[in-house]
Amino acid sequence: MLENRNADGFTLIEVMVALIVLAVGLLAVAQMQLMAVKGNSYGSKMSVASLLAQDALERIAQNAANIANYNNIDTSNSGTRPAGGQEQIDYDALQNSIALSGLTQGRCTIVVTAQPQGNLVTTTVSWSVDGTTRSLSIPTIL
Repeated sequence: MLENRNADGFTLIEVMVALIVLAVGLLAVAQMQLMAVKGNSYGSKMSVASLLAQDALERIAQNAANIANYNNIDTSNSGTRPAGGQEQIDYDALQNSIALSGLTQGRCTIVVTAQPQGNLVTTTVSWSVDGTTRSLSIPTIL
């Protein structure tokens, strides 16, 4: 008996190969989606850190007459909290903003360095992501 090789349809091997190709494609799409979500999360945290650093700089600029009192402030170390005045209010506001920001282990450090053209103020916001410390520094002359 002769078999009819011109029958319509797919063989089992053709279907399995097609399913494997489809599975590999779907896994690639899922991996791209995961990377997009991680990138979006990182971008969001960078935006928050940028806003916090800018807020600190604006507070310092508003109290420029006492700029030296902001040197070596670290919101994760209460020993660096200024003793009083507007600097203490700014420290507390910055510490509260970081606590509410959603940054894991968030902190802000401020370093003031005298320069010939003015005071160099470097504000650094740091946070932790999966055990890795990330940071954003904004230096400016005030």
